[in-house]
Amino acid sequence: MAIASVNAVMEATAPTAFNQIIVRGPGDVNIDVYRGYAQITQDGSTSSGTINYIDGTNQLPFTPSFIHVFRTLPPATGVVASVSATSGGTGYVVGSVAALSQPNYGGVGATASVATITAGGVPATWTLQNPGNTNYFAASGVATTTIAGPGSGATVTITVTKTQTADTTAATIYPVSATSVSAVAFTYQNSASDTSNHLMTIGFVAYK
Repeated sequence: MAIASVNAVMEATAPTAFNQIIVRGPGDVNIDVYRGYAQITQDGSTSSGTINYIDGTNQLPFTPSFIHVFRTLPPATGVVASVSATSGGTGYVVGSVAALSQPNYGGVGATASVATITAGGVPATWTLQNPGNTNYFAASGVATTTIAGPGSGATVTITVTKTQTADTTAATIYPVSATSVSAVAFTYQNSASDTSNHLMTIGFVAYK
């Protein structure tokens, strides 16, 4: 088995480079530090993998001289189990349908419909329609996007039925090489609890 290569999400640093030159993205020739992160799913045996800086084809405008790799712990994730109103929103009607997304962890596909409203079309209760994929985590203030019917601006609270758990064991992350302009290879200290349903978020900083 192998850990699938994933594309990194760029984390903004300063909006400018030397002499206030605007940095427009990871391919900009003015950028000299690239910081990003990606979430991997461990496979229970392999302790190495690759994170694409951009998409595995497009490259950084420099060869990194040094890479710092580190790990952060994601929350346990799963499919959406319930939806309730948090706050906000206007103009909804009973039956309006909204999509719920959590792009930071890849939660997509869940939808809910407005069950009851208060004055001004503010959602009071919601009914879950589709639980979505397994990358949602319990949270309040989740943004909604109306996909059927009127209304906008509502946020919701979701609970999840956990199907993937975060790997909370100690893991030391090592960059394999600082010579690639398209991806960072990494290894980590494997553990007995490294199973196929464990998530691990790996961050990195590549320096020019």
